[in-house]
Amino acid sequence: IRLLKNGTEMGSKTVTASEGWAWQFADLPKYEGGMLISYTITEDAVPDYSAQVQDDSVTNTYTPGKTSVQVTKAWQDAGDQDGVRPDSITVKLLADEVDTGKTLTLKAAEGWTGTFTSLDEYKDGKAIVYSVEEVPVGNGYTTAITGDASAGYILTNSRTPEKISISGSKTWDDNNNQDGRRPA
Repeated sequence: IRLLKNGTEMGSKTVTASEGWAWQFADLPKYEGGMLISYTITEDAVPDYSAQVQDDSVTNTYTPGKTSVQVTKAWQDAGDQDGVRPDSITVKLLADEVDTGKTLTLKAAEGWTGTFTSLDEYKDGKAIVYSVEEVPVGNGYTTAITGDASAGYILTNSRTPEKISISGSKTWDDNNNQDGRRPA
């Protein structure tokens, strides 16, 4: 905090947490040459904060950074050959491996993509690591997750289409090929 006397700096104080963020300039003359002295304060810039000086108080404001996490759904199921792909899936957001309670519903009608928005970047001064988890869709699908919070996550659901086997045998009813017409 810098003290100005009629617009000219006359002293400064370092303000710390250990002193309760309080400061004081004491025993200052009230008049000079019979004129009332105008005392004002300023504050040196604090990185990432804006300062508002009102009378003899300073309020520093910081707006925490926000981020977002994009999620895209991909399918490897032969184009939903078996007709068991759901119309939507639910994705959970985790912060530092803990469920945040936030979910996102991805729908076929919306291109299987969505974004978690307005997420805090830091907690207790440490960068938050965001990840996602899909609520299982069943029907034989397995989920693989690739990507990261900054580039976006891709959730790929894979399912091997069902297969069947058909077999049989040929029976000839031609009097044991009596006329020699049976093909090879």
